[in-house]
Amino acid sequence: MVVKLWATRVTRGSAHGVTSRVLSDDEWQRNARLRRLEDRELFVTAWTLARTALAVELDVRPHALVVDRVCRLCGDPRHGKPWLPAAPHVDFNLSHTAGLVVVAVSTVGSVGVDVELADQDLSRLRHLILHPAEEAADDELLRYWVRKEAVLKASGVGLSGSMLDLDLARPPDEIQVLDLLLGPGAAGFVGALALRSHRAVALEWWLAPWHSAGSPGGEPPW
Repeated sequence: MVVKLWATRVTRGSAHGVTSRVLSDDEWQRNARLRRLEDRELFVTAWTLARTALAVELDVRPHALVVDRVCRLCGDPRHGKPWLPAAPHVDFNLSHTAGLVVVAVSTVGSVGVDVELADQDLSRLRHLILHPAEEAADDELLRYWVRKEAVLKASGVGLSGSMLDLDLARPPDEIQVLDLLLGPGAAGFVGALALRSHRAVALEWWLAPWHSAGSPGGEPPW
């Protein structure tokens, strides 16, 4: 079984080369509410990549995809993990941080992904990250963060859930956690993927199609 990971680096102005026609009106409205140019470029690139990845998976046009954001746990339309009502067997999740976007696409089970800049000191947030049964050195906290955020996203709770309640030694609902081994070109990032499935899976990396090399492979891009 395979989970596909689509990735692209993001630099200032790089979104200008991304085809904007694939985003929905709602996504453009959400993008317009972001104040910083960097955040708007990340958003456009992330959702263009997500729609492109899903379109390849389902053999449809990116703009034709209908993405629902109503929470499937509580029915609240104001939050919820994005999903495809017309293709509920395909789950996806995206994460972006300054300089990098990763989109995970799964037909195996619910998926969550998180990537963060590696150069972060989270020692001041220790009390918000670790379960009472967990112990970690300060330089391990970021790894705990990305793993837990991926698990919360795979479970459908997202960051409305509490990392404190999550013991990674006992993940919920058969969720498995995999560290993302990013290539040398993404050495400044840390990432993790969570998948609700007991099956063994392989990760297949795809580069965004606006890169010169867009073929899949078992190794991370760059």
